[in-house]
Amino acid sequence: MGRIYRFNRMLAQLQRPQRASLAELADACGYYDQAHFNRDFRDFAGMAPGAYLASLTPESPEMVDI
Repeated sequence: MGRIYRFNRMLAQLQRPQRASLAELADACGYYDQAHFNRDFRDFAGMAPGAYLASLTPESPEMVDI
């Protein structure tokens, strides 16, 4: 249950327009280290944290297929 709480807290922080680095957020949300954070993130989200952040970023106009 603690893992899910930490992960949900992290997701809420990642959704903010201005946020700290992943390492700083992992520490603030109670993860022991970056590897611990990455493992939980992959377990719950099914992707790496960087891939998740990329999915939140709108595509640039050059990247959109017309």
